[in-house]
Amino acid sequence: MQNKKIASVLAVVAVLVGGFYALNGYIYKEKQADFVVGDTVAKSGKVLSVNMDQAAFDGPYLLTLESADESLYTIALPSMGLSFCPAYKNKNIGDVSLIKIGEMIEVNGTLGGDGSIVPCESPDHYLRTKPIVVEDFEGEADPSRMTLTMKTWNWISALYNDERAVKPKQAGKFTLTFKNDGTFSATTDCNGVGGKYTTKPGSQIAFSEMMSTKMYCEGSDEVEFNQLLTNTSGYHFTSKGELILDLKYDSGSVVFR
Repeated sequence: MQNKKIASVLAVVAVLVGGFYALNGYIYKEKQADFVVGDTVAKSGKVLSVNMDQAAFDGPYLLTLESADESLYTIALPSMGLSFCPAYKNKNIGDVSLIKIGEMIEVNGTLGGDGSIVPCESPDHYLRTKPIVVEDFEGEADPSRMTLTMKTWNWISALYNDERAVKPKQAGKFTLTFKNDGTFSATTDCNGVGGKYTTKPGSQIAFSEMMSTKMYCEGSDEVEFNQLLTNTSGYHFTSKGELILDLKYDSGSVVFR
């Protein structure tokens, strides 16, 4: 009788354990089903580990990323011939040795056969630290870590060299969002705006092919805002967490935050 009870308990335990592994296997397959080998995968999250050991033998740099849903991803970046990676040539990959455990990063790359993300094969791939954006920031930011695409920027003011200052009548209505594909979108106190932007060495920038919806809004600052974008020739960031657009011919500057 005692042996039968033990056998029954063991059978129940076996069923529970088997069910647990079956469920986890199903969940894993469901997560992986979103991507197949060769797909482009973009993820962001916290760095859990940085492994440079294999790089000493011309192997890859390996990083482990934990995404917001607590999924884990391995990032593999070739150490040998890294300078030949299109993404590296396009300055979308920085010094991997500077990435620290606990930092937030963004990665865009190809899904390899071993399930790792390889941010190398396309000039649009990237591996970079992700700035932590704090709204209404009043401390000191590091301009070297700031990027155009890090957030949606709010137009605060414009200051011309003749000391004329312009502020939007409706604060918060004018926003500017840069996308990684070279396009931008903007909101105003009237119409939506979109188009393309290009950057060049020396922090040069130009907006082009701008289009907008065609509503008429009396008293709108939209024309002024669009003209500022059209007349922009450069940009830089400040330790206050601001994006400054420099106007052509040193005629003034536009502040976004």
